[in-house]
Amino acid sequence: MEKAIIAVRSREMGYMKASSLFGVPRTTLHRLSNPKYGDVRTASSVKIGRPTVLGDQLEEQLVEDCLKMEGDFSDLTQKDLKRMALAMAIKNKLPHPFNDHGAGKKWCKLFLERHKDRLSARKPTET
Repeated sequence: MEKAIIAVRSREMGYMKASSLFGVPRTTLHRLSNPKYGDVRTASSVKIGRPTVLGDQLEEQLVEDCLKMEGDFSDLTQKDLKRMALAMAIKNKLPHPFNDHGAGKKWCKLFLERHKDRLSARKPTET
């Protein structure tokens, strides 16, 4: 994204060419190449979408807790992860959309996608 923004801002190429060459969406490139987004690094690091329920710091802490559990040879299921997220939100007095049983399937799926390089939760299997 940074290279595409630099190319457009320096007028080396237009939006269409930079979009196809660097593989970034044309509309996003058009929006972020506007100088109101500041320097190139700031513009390319703009996050879109809703903020996460727990925030970056608490999500990182949750990842560390999960890794610690896995290190202790405890199998971490998605149900455990959902309950840990609920407990963390309650402990830190955060407003949350979770129900009494824990976070939802969608939250769990998106959390695992955000941290797929470090985490994977298993699904319980019958023996």
